[in-house]
Amino acid sequence: MYQTCLAFAACGLVLTLAVAGLTLYGNKKKASAREGDDGNRRSFPAGFIVKLGELIERFYIPVLFIIFAVFLYTRIKKLDLLPNGFHVDELSMAVDAKSIRDHGTDRWGIRFPVYFQNYGAGQNSFYIYIQSLLLMFLPCTIFSFRIQAVLWGALCFFAMYGICRELFESKGWALLGPILVTVLPVYVMSERWGLEAYLFLPFSSFIMFFAIRAVKYGKWYDWILTGTVMGLALYTYAVSYVILPIFLALTGIYLAYLKKLSIKNLLQVGIPMGLLAFPLIVFQLVCFGFIPPFSTPFSDFVPLPLPRGNDMKLSNVLVNIPFWRKLFLGGEELTYNVFPEFGTVYMFLIPFFIAGLVIAVKELISSLREKKVSLLSLLLFLFIGNAIFLMIVDAPSVNRCNGIFAPVLVLIAVAVFRLFKTNPLCISWLTVWTGASFALFMYYYVYFQIPVYGIQPVHTSASAARAILKSEESYIKAENTLIYVLFEDPAMAPE
Repeated sequence: MYQTCLAFAACGLVLTLAVAGLTLYGNKKKASAREGDDGNRRSFPAGFIVKLGELIERFYIPVLFIIFAVFLYTRIKKLDLLPNGFHVDELSMAVDAKSIRDHGTDRWGIRFPVYFQNYGAGQNSFYIYIQSLLLMFLPCTIFSFRIQAVLWGALCFFAMYGICRELFESKGWALLGPILVTVLPVYVMSERWGLEAYLFLPFSSFIMFFAIRAVKYGKWYDWILTGTVMGLALYTYAVSYVILPIFLALTGIYLAYLKKLSIKNLLQVGIPMGLLAFPLIVFQLVCFGFIPPFSTPFSDFVPLPLPRGNDMKLSNVLVNIPFWRKLFLGGEELTYNVFPEFGTVYMFLIPFFIAGLVIAVKELISSLREKKVSLLSLLLFLFIGNAIFLMIVDAPSVNRCNGIFAPVLVLIAVAVFRLFKTNPLCISWLTVWTGASFALFMYYYVYFQIPVYGIQPVHTSASAARAILKSEESYIKAENTLIYVLFEDPAMAPE
């Protein structure tokens, strides 16, 4: 099956490059002749495709929700069974969410922590707190623990539509965003299980959406929402502590140079982000020993037993260069992140990402020369922040670098829109091959994942209820009735 999928992907890449090359050559050769063309002068099937595009532009809302129906079906189908098993971090999240719901503490007895202890090295809190609220209405099942990921993916779906609509100023072409959210393997796989770190991907799309609107329209509420979403994103994944400051610094310098940033804008972004970040800053000061552990009426600030912070080094830059291939094509050991048969992004779309990156860089240079804002520069800055993190972190993986796929998706859409919006036949080819690739991927995901991979790495085959029960049997009840849970081996699957 691997060879078949690889041959299919390679075939798609070659054919797409051929079609794209011929299209660009034809556009250049016939640019002047096409300038006055209208839909009535096109031959079939080009004329039909143009008319279809006009209908999509007119009835974009029904089309959007048809795509959304496909999105929901592919996320919910066998959600409790695929990926196979219950990941050790999903189990940790579930136990802590249940403990927060029942006792107001995590499983170590810490009251409403801003960062959970997990198995000692920490776990991000946003997913856990939302899950504790959901457990007031849902049973403790794998489906219940994973449905939250689907819900955030749905918000990402609509955020990507908003981003593309702001960039393209077209209701029909903006559908490229949600289409790619629906079909790209990295989005399908990340939105089907409860690894809390993957929340940084949808939140990256929210940040892009509000930041683009803030710069484009200058409304005070867009600036405040940008700062608020960035502050919340800090609780989705700790890598945001590195990525978002880089994004903010590059964006701030860029807008200040173009004289498009005021003190008021800085306050509108900085105050909500700073207020939300403050508890995490205090927690880090406790972890690094600058201030002793302490409690407030609302939360306990206790250091992690196994603190992190030394896993980013400049010496990793050369070591991590080969990971760029794995980032897109797969090949890492954690196959629950990416199948090597398909990669995170279909092979034939990778040239479009590269083209979109080139377009964004060219626009940035032009905007600096002409002192006019390029909204694509914001995407580029977020990509750069993620790329810097990827290059300096120890042992990069798709889940650790998941935020990068938000700007990658939009850059793919930008390249398709900019290069082929006037060529309906090329768009038709991309539509057909994208649909075929997606159908093959979903067929593999549903019917071949378990035969090929079995139980995924660090997953248990136990049901959620049994896994949690097994964990709760290990609880040590202290005199104050606070609950603790201990694992002899953090990666040990409950029997």
